[in-house]
Parts: sequence; structure tokens; C-alpha cells
Amino acid sequence: DDVDAVIRECGKKALSEPALYNISILDHLLKNDVDLADILIKALIKLRTNEKQFLQAYLSSGTEVKKFVERFVKSSSKVLLYLVGDVELDESSRLALIDHALINLSGELRYMTAPRLCKYIKANYSVLEALTKTPCKHENAERIAELFSNADVVLPDLSPLSKNVREALVAKNLYEISRENLQLALDNDAELALDEIESEDKRIYNYVFNNLASYLSAVIGFSETVKKGEKFVDVIQRCHELASDKLQLLIQNASSECVVCDLEELPRELWSLLVSEQRVQASFYNVESYIAETVKNFV
Repeated sequence: DDVDAVIRECGKKALSEPALYNISILDHLLKNDVDLADILIKALIKLRTNEKQFLQAYLSSGTEVKKFVERFVKSSSKVLLYLVGDVELDESSRLALIDHALINLSGELRYMTAPRLCKYIKANYSVLEALTKTPCKHENAERIAELFSNADVVLPDLSPLSKNVREALVAKNLYEISRENLQLALDNDAELALDEIESEDKRIYNYVFNNLASYLSAVIGFSETVKKGEKFVDVIQRCHELASDKLQLLIQNASSECVVCDLEELPRELWSLLVSEQRVQASFYNVESYIAETVKNFV
């Protein structure tokens, strides 16, 4: 009743003035009238000295802190940076508030990021329920992925994540390439040959090729690099274009059926490597072409 009387006397607009920055007032409004609470909250997003002092007090002592964060995150692009580094909280409270902020991200804001936010998320993502346990709607998972992309967050392990969050992060290539992560990204336990990945998901195939060293390190000893002979030439051509220094290792770990039927399909500078690795069909035409090329180079 006292809060209602103050608002009647001072007027709604006064809620944006520091004189009404009061824990009991904000608690009451969050419980009973969120539209009025938003007037006060939109004043707080200025984050000047008075606002920061009140926020410190409210986040430490308010009874409707989660409701506040739910409204705050829809009004301020600075909220995550503020929660990570600008307010003094015990770590369990900080984690809970960031968790609640992630659940309630707005699709209309581009949230400010910084290295400290990236560092915090990477250190704590496996225990944030917004990412791991809470049923996450597809659109909110996409907002989380957009935030992580802007913050340059690349996760080392996809396994703690809920399905929608994992799929949203995979869509933006926000994971380190490892055997386990690739299997989770592809949502199967199949072999991880490049041609198999391409048939499953072109996006993942392109990501892997742009990080071929990590891919080879992850799969050699577990999976062949190319499984089907008919895809061998295509994979060689792309590897030659993007990561020629990894070509020999890729060829060595392809399946035994991966041989080149016609040397002319590939650049002549690759012929010697293919012959030395015994990956060329011993046809009359291939032998004749290779000898002619070798003699030409020798001369």
C-alpha cells in the first residue's frame, strides 16, 4: 500500500528518477505491475553511478531478482557483461542470474560482448542449465548461438548441451573439431570419412575442410579419411586447393578402394605423389601418361 501511495503521489514518470530507486518498490512492481517496473528498469540500464549502486543492492538483497533479470535482459544489451564482471556476487548467484538471462534473451537486441564474457562462458557452460538441462525452444537456442558467435565462443565439448542448443551451435560452427564432437554434430556413430560427412551435412563438411589439420588429428586411427572410391578424386582436388600440405596424410589414410582411375583428372603436380602412394590404377593409359610426364620433366 505504501508503494502504491508513493506512485500515486509522485506519478509514474518519477519511477525513472533516482529518488525512487528502492528495493521494496522494485520488488512490489515486479510482483504486481511489470509495466511500471519496466519504467524503473529502463532507467537502470543507463548504468551510471546511481544505477550501479542500486543494482548492486538489489541483486544482493531483492526478492524478485529473477523476474528483474528477465525484464532487464530484454531491455539492455549490456546485461551479460554487467553480470559477468561489474557486479559483486557470490559465484553461485552470478551463475544463476546468467543462466536466467540466457533463457530470456531477446531476439531484438544484439548483446555486447567482450573477452571476459567468452572466458566465463567457456569456463561454466557445462553447468549452465539454460544450455544443458532446461528445455530450450528452437528460437532461444538460436539466440544463444548468435550471442556465442558474437562473443567468439568455441566450445571444446558438445556433449553437455541439450539437443536444440547443440544443433544451433553446430549450425554456426561453434565447436572444436574432435571425434566426439563430430559424431555429436552429425548425430550418429558412423565413420567420419570426408565423403560420408559430405553426404550427411555439407555445412559440417565445409567446416572440417577449413580445419583439416584438426580433422586429421581427430580421425586418423579411428576412421578412414575417404571411404568410397568414386569420391576420391573430388576430395583430393579440394584438399589440393585448400590444404595441399595435408594431402599426403589424407591419401595415406583413405580406404583401399580409393584409387585414381584416370590421372588426367588431377593436376600433373600430384601424379608423383599418387604413384608413390600406389593410388593409381595400373592401366596402359595411366602408365604411358605418367612415363611421358616424367620424361618431359627430366628433360
